[in-house]
Formats: sequence, C-alpha cells, structure tokens
Amino acid sequence: AGKMLILITGSLILLFVAVVTSQEIVYEPTMVDEMVNVPIVVNQSELVNEPMVVATQEIVYDPMNEVVDEPKLVNDPILVDEPQLVDEPELVDETSDILPDPIGRRFARQAEVSRVWPNGIIPISFSSSYPDKQKASAEAGMKRWEANTCVRFRRNDVTSKDRAVIVNGGSCQSNVGRVGGPQTVILGPACNGISTSAHELGHALGLQHMQTRADRDTYVTLQTGNIKVRTYDLNFKVEATAQNLSVPYDITSIMHYQPYDFARNLQQPTIVPKSMFAEYSKCMGNYEPSFYDYLRVNKMYKCDQKCASYRTQCSNNGVMDVNNCNQCLCPAGWGGKTCLENPSGSTTLTPTASWQQIQTTIGNTQDDQLAEFSYKHLVITAPTGRKVEARIDYMWAGDSAGCKFGGIEIFEKADSRITPPRVCKLSDAKSSYRSPSTRMYIRLYNRFAQLSAHISYRYI
Repeated sequence: AGKMLILITGSLILLFVAVVTSQEIVYEPTMVDEMVNVPIVVNQSELVNEPMVVATQEIVYDPMNEVVDEPKLVNDPILVDEPQLVDEPELVDETSDILPDPIGRRFARQAEVSRVWPNGIIPISFSSSYPDKQKASAEAGMKRWEANTCVRFRRNDVTSKDRAVIVNGGSCQSNVGRVGGPQTVILGPACNGISTSAHELGHALGLQHMQTRADRDTYVTLQTGNIKVRTYDLNFKVEATAQNLSVPYDITSIMHYQPYDFARNLQQPTIVPKSMFAEYSKCMGNYEPSFYDYLRVNKMYKCDQKCASYRTQCSNNGVMDVNNCNQCLCPAGWGGKTCLENPSGSTTLTPTASWQQIQTTIGNTQDDQLAEFSYKHLVITAPTGRKVEARIDYMWAGDSAGCKFGGIEIFEKADSRITPPRVCKLSDAKSSYRSPSTRMYIRLYNRFAQLSAHISYRYI
C-alpha cells in the first residue's frame, strides 16, 4: 500500500508539473494606472411624504396643502429592491496613467499638435491575448471619438509601422499622441466602461491632462503638499509648450482629474477650484468626453477646415459637425439640425405654480458596469416671463468619485458647453435649482444597475 501511495503521489506531481510547464505565459507590460472608480454603496435617501406614483407619471400637488417648501421625509420602502454593489478593490500605489516615451525616442513632452496621427487615422488593434469581454469598453471609447470628431481608428491594423496596440494589464495607461513605432494603450480589467477608455484613447490622440495647461492656476489651485511623491511631474506639472487651441479651460473635460486623485491624505483634495468653479469642489472631470474635448481634437486635427466652405448656422453655441457640415454638433440639452430642438427622445414637462413630481428610472437592476451609458432627457418649459424651479426629492445611483457610473445633471446656466456638477447621492444635491430662462434641461445617465430618481418641479 505504501508503494502504491508513493507511486500515485509521484504521478500527480509529474502531472502538475506538466500542466504548469505547458501553459503559455504572456508577458504584458507592468504599468501604472490612474485611480479607478468603482461604485460604492451609500446610505439610501428617504422618500418624500407624497402620494406614490408610477415611473414618469406626473403628480400635481395642491399648494394649499403645503406647509413648507421642503417635503417631510419618511422611510424609504424601495430599499429592499436596491442592488448590492461590490466592494471597492484595493488601489495600487500608482504614479501616472501616462506612459513614458519609448527608450531611444525620448524627447521633451511637446505641444499636442506635434504628435498627431497623419490624416487623423490611428492604426489600432487588440493584442492576441486581449480578453474578448473587455473589448466592448475600448470600442465604446473609439466610437464616441469617431462620432464627434474626424479622427478614425483603423481597427485590426497589425502591420503599420506607427500603430497602437490595446493590451491587458493591471493599469489604464497610454502614451500622449503618436510616438513612433508600435505603442501600447493599456486597458486592464479595472478600466471597464467608456469613461476610462475615452480618457486613455484621448491621450493616444494627443491630449494632455487638462490640469497641466499653462493657464490652470487661473482656474484651480493645486495642494502640492498632498500630492503623492513621484506623481507631480507626469500628472500636474504645467506643460508650457502645449497649445490651448483657443478652447477655454474645461473643468468638466474627460482629461481633467478629480479633486482627490493622487492624494496622500484621501480626506484632503489635491485640486481645489477657484471661485468661478467653486461648485465643482466635489466633482471635476467627466464620465464622457465633453463638448470642448471634441472641439479640441477637431482643432488639433484640423477637422474644422473641412467645413470652411459651408454656411451652416448653428444656434445655442453649436458648431458645424465635421462629419456632416450641413448640420451642427450641439452642446448638452440641444438637438436637431441646427441645435434649436430638444435632444432626441426627450420627455417634455409643463410646470404649474404647484409642485409636480416625476419618478423615473434608467437601467436594469441586473446590469453590472456596462460599457456605454443610457440617458434620459427632461425638458421643462415655463410660461413666458417665468422660470423653472426643480429639486431632487430622492435618488439612488452607484456612488463613485466623479459620479462616473450614473447621476443627474441639472443645467442652471444658458451656456451648456460646460456641464453642471453631477449628483449621484442626495446629500450632494442643492436644496433647489433654477433655470436660466423659461426652459430647464435635466439629464440623467447610468451604466450600473438601475438609477432611480424623484424630481419635483414648478414655475416661479
């Protein structure tokens, strides 16, 4: 029996060695990453003590029955239906999401326009070992840049001398612009969704971080003492040679860091907005490329020159669409050929002097960090001479830094090229919001589980 046991044990060891040694080992570059946002469960808000309604149904309240403007809160009966979010993974001590220039081709970081891809075409492919389940996020980022700029990603190009290769790894990283020869865009498992892929592909197109612009000290203040060691130069140091391309500083750019990114003490911010952007103290950056991000790329690649001979007139700060010069690229809240219409699929609401409430949802409770967002557009129009007042009575969304999984944006300014601060938990919402004119635009977005919101509105 003892000999039989030894024989069996020895066979198992040989089998284990054979399996291990026959496995193909793929070496992916070990790079650093910028901080990854993962939704965290927050305490649920409480519902307004008002009649229950069906989603998107309006309820008119009798103002004579109102004692105060703010509703009395009661326990939230929806808690049992809320999805349970996964715990946030431990973050690695990262230094930057920007890859250094290849050895032998190292040079000073230059103006973005010096690293553009010829004719706006970026040869790109996935590495042979790249997981299929992660490709949707990369595709979402590529499609978004292509839909709003003239750049094109030439997929499955494995032969061009200068090309980008999307590889797996433990980080989210890219070079800035074309550096010559094959270059990597690292989109690991934690880089899921359009937010991260669009950011890293933005670097590959040639975009620097917004907070490294030469004029950044006019708009934000860096708390340098709280920035992690070895992260300042690549993430926060001013790029004096980078061109602004006549595009304003955009605190809502997909290329702008969040207030607490790379903080030594996570209870203190690394970036503090100046007074003009004070309302963004908790929420900088973006969950998708901004209107100004598209303009920046279109100027960098001279896409706008394609429409030089056209006379298309765009309203509400829209610009000619470089993919179809007979129509316009519209800022948030506007749509149609010349940006005079509501966004496609908008829900239009008519306010009264009494509070009404809309209850609405986006997504499915079973959805788990989808690659793309779903949107809901609300347009509320008051009578002539009146404005709209709105308040968020209740909401649930996957809470994360910068609300990158879902949230609500209520536009209080006439110029919607810079989006308002996002809200993904009720405690961060203002007590009320007011429209700049007779028209108020509200956008809800989501890609994780189901966002739920109750919003009241009236004219004043």
